[in-house]
Amino acid sequence: MGSFSTIGATKLLFEYTIDELARKFNQAEPAVAASFINQGDYIGLVISLIASIFDNTNLSLTKAVSIFDNANLSLSRAGNIIGNANLSNARALDIHDNSARTFPDEWATIFDSYMDAGKAAYIVENSTKRTVDDWACLFDNANLSEAKLQSILDDTNLSIQKGQEIVDAMSNPSKIGTGGRRGYLGDDWQDNKITDRDDAATTPTDLGRIVQIFRPEWSGGLAEDGVFKLTGTDEKQYCSSNFTTGYWYVKWYVAGTSGSRGMKFYFMWVDDNNHYFLEYHTDSPDLSLKKTAGGSISTLISETSIEPYDNCWHDAKVKRDDDGNFEAWYGHISLGTCVDTSITSSNRLYLGCIGDVDTYFDNLQVY
Repeated sequence: MGSFSTIGATKLLFEYTIDELARKFNQAEPAVAASFINQGDYIGLVISLIASIFDNTNLSLTKAVSIFDNANLSLSRAGNIIGNANLSNARALDIHDNSARTFPDEWATIFDSYMDAGKAAYIVENSTKRTVDDWACLFDNANLSEAKLQSILDDTNLSIQKGQEIVDAMSNPSKIGTGGRRGYLGDDWQDNKITDRDDAATTPTDLGRIVQIFRPEWSGGLAEDGVFKLTGTDEKQYCSSNFTTGYWYVKWYVAGTSGSRGMKFYFMWVDDNNHYFLEYHTDSPDLSLKKTAGGSISTLISETSIEPYDNCWHDAKVKRDDDGNFEAWYGHISLGTCVDTSITSSNRLYLGCIGDVDTYFDNLQVY
C-alpha cells in the first residue's frame, strides 16, 4: 500500500469492495492515506464511499483517527467524511472522542459546515470526552453559526437536560436567538438551593425546547422541605424580574382551617403603587386578577369561585402579551380575559401571604 498515492484513484476505489479497501487503508501509513483521500476534485464524487471505508470494521478506530487527524487531510475533507451519511453516528462519535483536531475552532467548523444537526446533537449528547463547559465553549465559538446552533439544540438526539446545562454554561447570551435568549425564571426549591444566576432576558427566541433558566435570589423567606415558605401577616418576598410578557405560573398551599387567609402573586411589580397581581382568599374561596395603578386597586378579572378550600395545593397561571391582553387560569380552567396597558414595565416579582399563617409556594415558572 506504499504506492497508494501513485495508483489510479478511480481504479483503486471502484475495483475493490468496501471491506477490501478498509483493509488497505488499515495497512497504509496515515500520511499516505490522508494524501490519497485529499487529492483531486474527483473525491467529491466518491466521498460517500470514503465515509463507508471509515465506518468499516476492517479499518481500526485508531487508524481511522490517525488518518482523520493527519495534516495531509484538509479540514474540509475530514469534515465531509465524518459528516457523510455513510459514516454512522456511533463511528462519528468515536472519531470525535479520539481526535486531536482543534477544539473548539476546527470542531465548530465541522459541526457548522459539514455535519447535519442530528449527528452533531448525537455527539454532544453522548461524548465522554467533553464536559458541559467544553460544549458551551464550542456553542459560543464564532465558527458555529446561530442557525446551526439552534438546529442542534432543537434536535431530538440532544436531550433537553443536556442542552439546558450547556445553554446555562454559555458566556454569550446573544448567541442563542436574535437579540438574546428567551428567559425562563424558575425555582422549584427541590434542592433547597436558591441561587443568583442573572437577570432574565425578555427577547423571545425561535427555540422550542431549550431556554435559559434563571434561578432567582429572593429577598428572604425559607426553603423548607423542598418548597418556599412564608410566615406572618401580609409577608412578601421578592426577586428581580423584568418580564412584561409571557406566562407566570405558581403553585401554593395555605395552612390552617379558619379565618381569612390567602396568597398574593405580584407577577409584574414596578413599585408599591403600580403592579399586577393574582389574589387568592380561602374563606370564599376565590381567585382574581387585580392591578394597583397610582395607588388605586381595581379588579381586571373578577373573583372566581374555585374548589372548596381543603388544605390542598392550588395552581394558577396568567398570560400577558405586548398589547396588554391578559388571560388567567386556575388549573386548566380559564378564569377569563381582559385588556390593560396601564403598567408596561417590571423590575420585581413578589410572593406574598395574607393572614398570620404559613403559606407555601412551589414550581414557580415565568416564561
